[in-house]
Amino acid sequence: MVSNKCIASLLLLVLAVNICIASDCREKKAKAEQMEREGVMDVFPPSCEENGNYMKIQCMFTGCYCADVETGTMIGDVVPWDEGRPVCD
Repeated sequence: MVSNKCIASLLLLVLAVNICIASDCREKKAKAEQMEREGVMDVFPPSCEENGNYMKIQCMFTGCYCADVETGTMIGDVVPWDEGRPVCD
C-alpha cells in the first residue's frame, strides 16, 4: 500500500516539473528582451501566457506561426503578415 507521504511527495514533484516547464517561456522572453536592450537586431521575444506557457501563435519579422504551448517549437509554416494569421488548434 502506498503511504500518504509518498503520494504527497509525488504530487510535489509533478508540480515542480510543471513550474519548470511553464517558466521556460518567461526565461527566454527575459533573455531576448535583454539582448534587445543591448542592441542585438532581429530578436523576437516569445509571447507567453499568464501561466508561463508559450502562446499558441508566435510572431516574428516575416509573419506568425503556430507553436507548441509547452516548448515554443514551431508547428507548421510561417504565415506571412500579408496573408493573415495562422489557424492553430
